[in-house]
Amino acid sequence: MIATRARRWMVRGWRRRVLVAGTCAAIALNAVAFMQARAMVSWSEGAERTRGPEELSTLERIGVLVTGIQVPRPTNARTPADVGLEFDGASFDSASGARLAAWVLPADPALDRGVVVLCFHGYAAARASLLERAAVLHELGCTCVLVDFFGSGDSTGTGTTIGVREAYDVAAAVEFARHRFDGAPLVLFGNSMGAAAVLRAAGRLGLGSGERAVQGLALEGCFDTLGNTTAQRFHSMGLPAWPLAPLLVMWGGVAADIDGFDHRPVDDAGSVTAPTLMIHAADDRRVTEDQARALLEALGGWTRFALVPGAEHDRSFEKDPERWRAGFDALLTHVLANG
Repeated sequence: MIATRARRWMVRGWRRRVLVAGTCAAIALNAVAFMQARAMVSWSEGAERTRGPEELSTLERIGVLVTGIQVPRPTNARTPADVGLEFDGASFDSASGARLAAWVLPADPALDRGVVVLCFHGYAAARASLLERAAVLHELGCTCVLVDFFGSGDSTGTGTTIGVREAYDVAAAVEFARHRFDGAPLVLFGNSMGAAAVLRAAGRLGLGSGERAVQGLALEGCFDTLGNTTAQRFHSMGLPAWPLAPLLVMWGGVAADIDGFDHRPVDDAGSVTAPTLMIHAADDRRVTEDQARALLEALGGWTRFALVPGAEHDRSFEKDPERWRAGFDALLTHVLANG
């Protein structure tokens, strides 16, 4: 009898220890995920930006996993004048709650094709990051409008939602352009997160099809779902994505007040019929080629896929500006030929 009670006590004690250990591990794992997620959607005051995961040592990766990345508020250290372009400043309100800042770069009168390209930057960046691309678009005869998303550059607000609320900024820029350039064909260009915001605005806010549609889209380095691109960041560090990746999406949604699992540009693409150019870096370790092609297959209108060999994420233009230019020229030609 005594031996039986002792065994029962030992089993119960073992179960309690396992339960306590499991609970502690789950709390710790969620705490790490929350720290990571909050750091990704909030800007760090006075901190230097954490380098990309591919550039970190093993010890540095462990440190980043525990404390989260450091991302200072993106700023504009340059203006279009630094690449030899004339410009005007502009600002307008967005449903994201921000007052957005923009540069308007008029087309060269001798080259003007009558198309206005609205340009949207990537994660933890600002409109100045698109100046070299804008210079090429200027050479192609376009007027360009470079926009700071809320929380970035000279726009009001803080933080980011990785393209969710930024979609309202895209829609606000379209309304601004329609009033300023009455009747001009509009093309939306987005880089990385900016591309996801463009697709979300096209698919969910009616800018990709129907009466309110713009005349074309250009997407560079766009991810298919927030869940997949989050997992891909772990893969790029040689770490398993489960369970931290879904936890990161969940807690990021809590921190930014969005549904991260519902942020699926591949689903938004399914309702887009506007002509679309996709530019993708062949060596992108954050957005795979398979993910990019899934977006391409989901689109419903004219498409052109420009794959840039040897380029990494956000480096397609730098790696091969002529291929980038040729892809955009094909889109513009199609837009103008089809009214």
